[in-house]
Amino acid sequence: MSWLDRLGSSVPKTKAEEAEVDDGKERSAPGLASLFAALRADGRHTVLDFGPAEGRRLRLLGRFARQVRFAALVPHPPRGTELTAALGGLEPDPGRRFDVVLVWDLFDRLDDGERHEVVERIVDVTAAGARLYAVVESSDAVSTRPIRTELLELDRVRDEPVGPPEPARPQLLPAQMERLLAPFEVVSGVSLRSGLREYVAWRPV
Repeated sequence: MSWLDRLGSSVPKTKAEEAEVDDGKERSAPGLASLFAALRADGRHTVLDFGPAEGRRLRLLGRFARQVRFAALVPHPPRGTELTAALGGLEPDPGRRFDVVLVWDLFDRLDDGERHEVVERIVDVTAAGARLYAVVESSDAVSTRPIRTELLELDRVRDEPVGPPEPARPQLLPAQMERLLAPFEVVSGVSLRSGLREYVAWRPV
């Protein structure tokens, strides 16, 4: 299947998306919805969320998870040795591995080597069959701002820019994301008119 087939057409813009992402508006999250649709709502999953701990997020994830670990590496991820130390502390309960991983606006904030370090750590702490959700920039903007994403529902989020603008790194194209996430295999990608792209991947058994 080609990447054009995988990504399909852009998701139609909703009224909530009429304003730019910089306005901190709500948006649909079809990639996230497809991730949750594939999970059992039996409270048995072990989730690693790279975002900050929030009450609503915990309640929504709690429908699926017996354990949720918040890494709090976004919207302002540590760099260099501080990133390495933070990743080293991401351990599931003894005898278990994470089987769901949520990566929000992180890869856009890191250098290539740091991105691979994140993925290597994810591989270390996940089980075969684990599912991964990631969202990255897909616009040609010359500057960007870190985004704090609030999980509103299983198919809807609010992106709130925080901090001053910073130079945008070259966007991660679909083929680059596929290589970056290996051994996870990208099973779907959705381009949003808000200038973001969602990916859902899984780790083969």
